[in-house]
Amino acid sequence: MSEYKEKRRALLALMTDYLEAVLAKDPSGLPIAPDANVRYNGEPCAPGDNAMWRKTLRFAGRQTFVDTVTGNAFSFVVCTNEVVPLPEQYWPDEDHLYVYWASASIRLKVEDGLITEIEEVVLDQRMNGFPNDFSTIQLPDLQLEMPVPEEERYTREELIAVVEAYWDSIERSVDPFTALPTHPASYRLENGSRTVEALTMSGSMLSEFHSEGFRWETPKSERRYPIVDPSRGLVVSYSLFKEAKTGPTVSQHGSLIVEAFRVEDGLMRYLYAHFRPEMQKTGFERR
Repeated sequence: MSEYKEKRRALLALMTDYLEAVLAKDPSGLPIAPDANVRYNGEPCAPGDNAMWRKTLRFAGRQTFVDTVTGNAFSFVVCTNEVVPLPEQYWPDEDHLYVYWASASIRLKVEDGLITEIEEVVLDQRMNGFPNDFSTIQLPDLQLEMPVPEEERYTREELIAVVEAYWDSIERSVDPFTALPTHPASYRLENGSRTVEALTMSGSMLSEFHSEGFRWETPKSERRYPIVDPSRGLVVSYSLFKEAKTGPTVSQHGSLIVEAFRVEDGLMRYLYAHFRPEMQKTGFERR
């Protein structure tokens, strides 16, 4: 087995162990570094000491990506405690008295076999304007898994440049209509809801940029690229929308955005976005 295959397998296996630990509600067996930076919605916490760990009894959907260059493993998951029958040990229990559904992302940074960073971003309330219920989110999303023919692949740097143009376009530091390379069949899902060319959001990917309401500051210090996979045309990127320049309500300020981008032929083809509103910091800012 090649070194590359071994590294991929190890990262995937570690994420499997992590997700199983969530279900078992016991992080003690995980190889977490003593000084690991552990964050839940941007706030420091002890491993396993948050609502997602306490309430999740099953994952209704999950999808994992890894990057052997950055040493990151990343998962989108749909969490719930809705199981029938509810195990006796969880009843009566305030964490399971009411049904819990959440959309979440989990990132693990691994160095020398130890987890040095844990970043869990969890949204457990449906937002106004987004019609879907978390229970309807379909994972894995196979569009993000399809391999790109070798002759059509772009380098890591070229893929990141496409996503950089997207963040620059959102803050209007460039003209999106000339700078953003967009595929003719492009569309986006946000927290499970289709937000372009849908019944309630009928605009195209590019036409959104005509709206002053779709405009935020996206500081480069907050942009991160834990996953870049040229073989799949895949980029997972984080960005913090610091404040709305015009238009949006206060509830949209400070959103942390985690997006998986599918890039085809150097053009933005598909975006799967997970975001948590009202986040002012992540704890993983680039210095």
